[in-house]
Amino acid sequence: MKYFDESLHFKLFSNVIPVKGFNRSIIMDLLKQRSYFVPNSYVDMFNDYDFDFTPLNQILEQIEDELERKVIIDYVNFSIENDFALLGSSQVIKGLNLIAGIFFPSSKINNSILEISTSSNWNVKEVLIDLNELGTKHVEFRFLDFTSYVNHIESIIENIKKSSIESVILFIPNNKGLKKHINKNILNQIRISKIVVYNSNTGFALDNSSINIVFSSQNTIGHDDCGQVSSSYFTIQTDDYINNLNNNNCLAYKICVDSNGEIKNCPSSQLSYGNVLNNSLCDIEKNDDFKSLWKITKNEISVCSTCEFRMMCSDCRVFIDNPNNVYSRPSKCSYNPYISLWEDDDNYVNFQKSGVDITGNEVIINHEKLKIINDKIWS
Repeated sequence: MKYFDESLHFKLFSNVIPVKGFNRSIIMDLLKQRSYFVPNSYVDMFNDYDFDFTPLNQILEQIEDELERKVIIDYVNFSIENDFALLGSSQVIKGLNLIAGIFFPSSKINNSILEISTSSNWNVKEVLIDLNELGTKHVEFRFLDFTSYVNHIESIIENIKKSSIESVILFIPNNKGLKKHINKNILNQIRISKIVVYNSNTGFALDNSSINIVFSSQNTIGHDDCGQVSSSYFTIQTDDYINNLNNNNCLAYKICVDSNGEIKNCPSSQLSYGNVLNNSLCDIEKNDDFKSLWKITKNEISVCSTCEFRMMCSDCRVFIDNPNNVYSRPSKCSYNPYISLWEDDDNYVNFQKSGVDITGNEVIINHEKLKIINDKIWS
């Protein structure tokens, strides 16, 4: 292929998103839902040179350093060989569709978590009416005991039939009568997309059902279990990426009711904005304080803003290093982006030992010490 015809421009496809980290970068391919590690210089190339308006050969002619010129040629070849980019005329480049970077929520509240136990004295039906009025699409029901599931499931099924709710996830504790109850009451409910059976060491198959059923040995649904950060939770999808750019991907357009009826951003949060016994969800949704965390993005959070995984990672504003700083790093993240290692990786060292001091939202880096650590790890 002739790469350097003066009429050709180098252009990444709109589904290919480079994300620069401190030590390295990632290319997110939203179409293939895959990611690839690349050097930071790959991302820097797009900031240093205007490929959209300048043909590639003219850019190369401006570069005096032969090694830098060779690196760019290698990156162009790498991009084309991996279907990240194309070389085309200015007319072709202008015709490429771009991904809109703006998030448009489909409803006032997009998803909700409802926690129910035998001690819950609030009206589930009234809460579902409120969620319907708010246009809620996705609801997760967490039953803290089997009796609550039995007592409420029929009413829940009846009240979501003609509502805005499109998908439902059920968390149910294991019980010897659970399989029979599910087969009898839930199998034909198309809005129920997933069932998680917890406190279960064994599983069972449902009768001719397309419902995704998962079994977990976790004994309870504890509030302390929230906020885990792991590569197994990473998502590489267009909707998630755009949401990440604009919002907090965990709390934005979400409302939760705990077993006591307290209205929160998350069931694990200590902060309540009212109780469904006295307040409607519709009124709470209008409260600016309730929505104050919705627009905090990974690009604003200490340490996360320099992590190459930030555009595919979930975020928790409940479990954070400094509860007095809403921009503080998630406390349950074990990744150190300054050395590109997870806590259970060989050669891992913590922030302090790698020369990184985090005070408030300020990160102070001892670059000399950090370089020695990185050279030792990656040499």
